[in-house]
Amino acid sequence: MLKKQTLSVLFLFIAFPVIVCSQGRSAFSGDPEKYRAELVAFMGPNLKPDQLSNLNTFLAKWDSTTFSSENKSRIIDVSSQMSARSMRPVPHFSDFLTTLIIFSEKNKDETFFRNWITGLSEIAFIPRFTNDNLHRYFKNTGSMLKDNILFESGSVKWKVKNSAIKFLHDTVYSASVTNATLTCYSQRDSTEIYNVTGEYYPDIQQFIGSKGIVTWEKAGFSRNDVSVDLGKYTIDITRNNFRLDSVKISHSTYFKEPVLGSITDRATSFSSPEKANFPQFATYAKEFKINNMYKGVNYEGGLSFEGATVKGTGERYAPAKITLYRNDTLYLKISAREFIFSKTGLNSQETSMTLYLDKDSIYHSNLGFSYFAGNRQVNLFRTNNPISKSPYFDSFHNLDMYFEYLTWNMDESKIVLSRARGAALGEALFESVSFFNTDDFFRLMGLDQYHPLNRLLKFADWYYSETFPVPEFAKWLNKPDESVTGMCIDLANKGFLFYDRANNEVTIKQKTKDYLDSYGKELTMM
Repeated sequence: MLKKQTLSVLFLFIAFPVIVCSQGRSAFSGDPEKYRAELVAFMGPNLKPDQLSNLNTFLAKWDSTTFSSENKSRIIDVSSQMSARSMRPVPHFSDFLTTLIIFSEKNKDETFFRNWITGLSEIAFIPRFTNDNLHRYFKNTGSMLKDNILFESGSVKWKVKNSAIKFLHDTVYSASVTNATLTCYSQRDSTEIYNVTGEYYPDIQQFIGSKGIVTWEKAGFSRNDVSVDLGKYTIDITRNNFRLDSVKISHSTYFKEPVLGSITDRATSFSSPEKANFPQFATYAKEFKINNMYKGVNYEGGLSFEGATVKGTGERYAPAKITLYRNDTLYLKISAREFIFSKTGLNSQETSMTLYLDKDSIYHSNLGFSYFAGNRQVNLFRTNNPISKSPYFDSFHNLDMYFEYLTWNMDESKIVLSRARGAALGEALFESVSFFNTDDFFRLMGLDQYHPLNRLLKFADWYYSETFPVPEFAKWLNKPDESVTGMCIDLANKGFLFYDRANNEVTIKQKTKDYLDSYGKELTMM
């Protein structure tokens, strides 16, 4: 036992100098009778008029009964800690005095003040909190008391509306609000969270809420139609935006029950509700089914709501799908990572399409798509995507078809293939999949030692699949990914492959095998 006591005393002698040395010498003795004179001497003779006025106002309150003897002792203790930390008369002490004045004028609750100054004293003893942290702590407190502002910096301000702020102190200090509106301002923009209950922790500058609602009112939807229940959440209020997971959206148009997902919002403004792109919500589930969203049009996939815009969303290997029916018969399937919904129809800039012709089909792996619900008009068109130049594959006629624009009013039996919209000229090419040209065959090979079509089939045998990732093929060829990707895009545009850009995969078409077979037969005939 004696040995343990000796070790404990030795530890104290070693540790104590570290604790003492971590603080400098204070300008305050701790004697309440001397504090007034020590404060005047510390603040110095070079104060600006407003700072001097601020000091005199505090001294008048100090001399009166504004502060109880217990609170005076706390003020002296904190002043000593701040001085030992080498905090300066201006701006640190001047802003500290300002906050004390605001406390005396705005709040008469002793517990309220005690919680705040106890929290300040505790933070002052923690080395990881810098002088700037402390300064921000009591300066922001003044803003809370005076203007209900939780946090303010050069570019961001968070303010509480419709609720008083209460200061709490249990193991840590916090500011509490109940059923409030929490507003974030940034530049000339803002965003709001309603029905907020939670606590703000100034030391870590986080708001931890137990309740809150985000609405789509700035995007033109009523609170009853669209809202997100935040549940329990944490927000970094030094930023003008937040992203929260595991929240629930209620949307009268698309869901019978609240649906789980994630929300992103930021302080931003829009010229009109129709152009709003925040708040944003994405559902976790990607398996929603909406039948007859327009006449004969069904949707399957996930949903996201970006301000005024509604989007259908899919995954990399599970794209969203639009199916279009005519007289109860499926005619078109459009797949994409993203569709944009509107009151008048649908559109997407990167889709794969299948037009069904009995047991056969017309297929393309990358086209732009739009649908106008008023006249049931489908439009499929090439985009700037390099894969969009590849041909439509018609399995019914065994053709590769090159043209710019497909239009179909689904109430009619006629499909129109045409030049690009707005173009003065256009051309179309329809090529049999069994067409073979020796010159084209050798042009494909270029200066390579092996023919690329032969390499494709060899790799497919090695990979045990005629669908494979381009990077794996590049690795097998011992060539850069970019080079092999360019080769695959070129072969897709010439009708030998289907290229899936989203997954960077290719599928070998029968034309590749037929082309090599045709060359073999030509060699035999020579």
